[in-house]
Amino acid sequence: MAIPGDPSVEDIILHGMKEGGQYTVSAGGTAYAEFRSYQFESLKSEMWAACKTDRFLETDAVMLTSIGNSNVTLPTDFDSEISVTLYDADDGYRGTAQAGASNSITLATDFESVAELLYGAYLFILSGTGAGQMRQITGYDDSTKVANVHSAWTVAPDNTSGYMVATMDSPLRRADYLRIVRTAERPGYYGKTGVTMQVTPVPNKIYPIIIVYRSNLTRLDDAGSLFVKHLRERRSLWVQGVKTKTMARYDDERHPQNKMIWDQMLMQYAAENAVYDQMEPHR
Repeated sequence: MAIPGDPSVEDIILHGMKEGGQYTVSAGGTAYAEFRSYQFESLKSEMWAACKTDRFLETDAVMLTSIGNSNVTLPTDFDSEISVTLYDADDGYRGTAQAGASNSITLATDFESVAELLYGAYLFILSGTGAGQMRQITGYDDSTKVANVHSAWTVAPDNTSGYMVATMDSPLRRADYLRIVRTAERPGYYGKTGVTMQVTPVPNKIYPIIIVYRSNLTRLDDAGSLFVKHLRERRSLWVQGVKTKTMARYDDERHPQNKMIWDQMLMQYAAENAVYDQMEPHR
């Protein structure tokens, strides 16, 4: 038996609305369109309020610092960080690419290394075409300067792409209100003010940062891979939510019972994804 395909928002809504008694609902109908525009967004908010630490919402992204500017742009779906790691390299491992292809990049003419030293190294695009991407090096030919990467670029680099092959990494320490006044250098701390992140000291170069974080369910692209994964892994929860809201909308007499089931499922959902900040001592 073949593995079922990924569900879409349309699949989930139609499934839940039919279980909620609307047997003739269709994707082109008014009832579906209204639910998609209003109740589905409320459903997201209820699930997000119940649990902000679902492991299926964990992801990562590359952020780039700016020279002389402490502010760093967070991912649009960011909610809370799990780890923040800054990467760096000597000037010999920084440069501008000669060219790029779907699964490779041609490094600068003065770049020198042996393949064995580059296997698994993180290669970041810091500026120009494809900026903000990261791939691991799986092969390198010093005679051609071509480095192969583990997966295709989202945007292939070209001769405008500034790159860095990382040779060192360091976790950034959180200090929300620390502001160090001194010569610009490699940052060692980060802080958050509202939805803005700052690093300190002020960067003297472009530094890539990999942030592992929990995304906000209400800010995800409905067609994106992370949201679709959540639909697949939490399908029964989504369908029950749609079913319950459909019954409420059409005054179905089964609504109170299904609302109790929905509330219980939300409680279980939150309990399964609890995060413990400290260990409780033995009594």
